Amino acid sequence: MTIPFEIPARFAAQLDLGQIERFGTILKEVGTGRIVGHLQETGALQAVLTQSGAFANPVSALVNAASGLGANFQLYRLDNKVDALRSMMGGIQSMQIANLALAGLGIGVSALGFALVKSRLDDISGKLDELASEIRSGFQDQRARALREAEANLRGELDNAAEGWHARDGGRETWSHVVKALSSIENVYVGEIGHAITEGSSVDNLTYLVDRYRVAVATKTECYVLLDEFAQGQAYAETAAGRTTEIFQHLNPVALTAGFAKTAPADARPLKLLSTSRAICLGLRELQDLHATAPLLLRRIGSLEIRGRDYVERLKHEPQEPLLVLSPEGQPA
Repeated sequence: MTIPFEIPARFAAQLDLGQIERFGTILKEVGTGRIVGHLQETGALQAVLTQSGAFANPVSALVNAASGLGANFQLYRLDNKVDALRSMMGGIQSMQIANLALAGLGIGVSALGFALVKSRLDDISGKLDELASEIRSGFQDQRARALREAEANLRGELDNAAEGWHARDGGRETWSHVVKALSSIENVYVGEIGHAITEGSSVDNLTYLVDRYRVAVATKTECYVLLDEFAQGQAYAETAAGRTTEIFQHLNPVALTAGFAKTAPADARPLKLLSTSRAICLGLRELQDLHATAPLLLRRIGSLEIRGRDYVERLKHEPQEPLLVLSPEGQPA
């Protein structure tokens, strides 16, 4: 079965007229709310990000998110060629595309590949030391150890997930193991993000924790797709979306700035901290929207009656289009 993908340029006129808008990974009619497509990243997008050096600094990628992916997609739709996207990425430093999903912000199911996800986890030993220094009482040495274990375990499960592609059973046992193992890893990062928000944290440490949480969620989601467990994947995506909303829904730039100020140098400029906080809040809102719409994409992929492995491989090997639009249910393939 041919996967019913279209190129985003097809929707350019409607976007120009304000008839269609993006919310998370979906394109929908403004008047009716009807979904007209699901945005999906491809291997071509990841190649552009790699060539532009977009993954060099995950922290600055998030902090430079002030323009928001929504505006950047408006730029992209004017020219869907890879060269145009490369030029655009050079101006916005890829924003959360390198960091939060996804992904382009992690748009849709990851097209990067588990091995490359691992290779782009920056050298975090220094950040873990900083996190440990923020932990102040007796119990908290245990938290520092848990973070180090979570980092090692996340990297290990990415290795396992990559090996699943070559397993004799088609990866079923391996990817099932990864799904189970990632649950406890996610919980560590969820707990530490909550602590960082309520007790205060540095910019680097908060963005590190959010990035690792994002990677864990994206990896688990992709494993469900590769296992052809679309209903379970949809249920998990709904749970992850609710958890992400719970973590971040009440966060605002003023509160975030107050938290950053607790660990910032004495000469840190309040207005700069506030500007950084605003950019991070924009990125976190995008993450919430992407997670909120992920269940709809999982349901749509499941309705195609294809192997999840075929879907992921189609994305990874797309040679030209950085983004594709998966048509909604009810339209012919």
